[in-house]
Amino acid sequence: MMDSMFSNTQHRKGLQTVSGWLVDLSDGLYLLERDGDIDGSPKIKINNSQIMLAIIRKIPILGGGLYSLYYRATIIGEFTNELPSVIDAKRIFIDAGSSNGQMEEVDISPHLIEMYANESGNYIFKSKDAFSNDWLNDI
Repeated sequence: MMDSMFSNTQHRKGLQTVSGWLVDLSDGLYLLERDGDIDGSPKIKINNSQIMLAIIRKIPILGGGLYSLYYRATIIGEFTNELPSVIDAKRIFIDAGSSNGQMEEVDISPHLIEMYANESGNYIFKSKDAFSNDWLNDI
């Protein structure tokens, strides 16, 4: 069986490209290997999760439901030596359903993220336990 990019990441050096499903969880941003299986899918934590500040300025957040983001994405970054898998994202491309079918790059430059954080504060990832599956119950 062939290893996926979601396994043995602590041995991968240099810039790597990995694709999956970008989702916000209560403790940050993650890239899931498989769609529709948040608990069972192998996942990679995005170390610099405050990139969410740039993402929400360019990509529409989802209304209702448990997650603000759930999009196909490709990340270029460097894996840390941590387990479970953690990546420091350098570039991110997100498929938010654009009419041209292209993934859109979101500028996640550290100076830009710092500027956004100074303007609006750090992004606070909310516990999904606080929400019901019916968005009408949350209003």
